[in-house]
Amino acid sequence: MSKDNFKKILEKVMESISLSDEKNITLGLNDERKKVEKEKTIIESLEKEKQKKEQEIRHQERKDVLDMRKIWSIWLLRLIWLIALFDMGIVLGYGFQYLTFDNESFVAIIIGENLLKIAGLAFIVVKFLFNGKSTK
Repeated sequence: MSKDNFKKILEKVMESISLSDEKNITLGLNDERKKVEKEKTIIESLEKEKQKKEQEIRHQERKDVLDMRKIWSIWLLRLIWLIALFDMGIVLGYGFQYLTFDNESFVAIIIGENLLKIAGLAFIVVKFLFNGKSTK
């Protein structure tokens, strides 16, 4: 074998090695890209699932707050009715003289106090139960 033939053969072998190395590197990069893309897809799906769970939790919290407000508003309305019926009973009893008081201003004080209670309860209902902050 001559020296020139040996060089040609050696060059061909080197070319084939470098081509196969490039193919292996390219295949390795493609595999890594596929892994990275798959991991990105998994991360995105996990983030979407997390956002969905957070939305469900916020929705449940809003629902619970609204249910609580409904219960409180019903009880406060009942309390206002009770105070109003009590006032009506006092006024009717005093008017038909079933009730007599030594101090005539006592009835006015009781009714005025109860009207202030009703106004205070209305303020509580509007301010705290229907403020809208916890439903946003």
